[in-house]
Amino acid sequence: MFNDIIDNMPGTTIKKSHVHGFGLFSESTFPLGQLLATLEGQIVPWQLHKEKQLTKEWNALPNERVLVRPYRTKYYYINHSRTPNLVIQRDQDDKLKIITLRGVSVGEELLLDYREEPLAVSYLSGHGETYL
Repeated sequence: MFNDIIDNMPGTTIKKSHVHGFGLFSESTFPLGQLLATLEGQIVPWQLHKEKQLTKEWNALPNERVLVRPYRTKYYYINHSRTPNLVIQRDQDDKLKIITLRGVSVGEELLLDYREEPLAVSYLSGHGETYL
């Protein structure tokens, strides 16, 4: 079922989630501040992505831009929570890094607070408003 997923987060596995659908879970213990992944892709304007639906996997960047990926990765399965154990950090080159906010135990679901991304107003007042 998940054979076509790019494994960009070693030490993790996709399983049924109590939060939503499927989620990404730790197969290892991760300490506070552990880099789990660096997200790569193409940077495009939010409006272009919205109009063309370029991909289902994306991250918001400042200035109404998004980082899109043409293939599904393990990152796609990280669910939203207002009490996350992960955070996205952006460097000066718009590289996005997934870092642990605290120690993570084996079997724990990996969660991000999607509200921390610089989401476009049109997203927040549309689809995003339903679950954020």
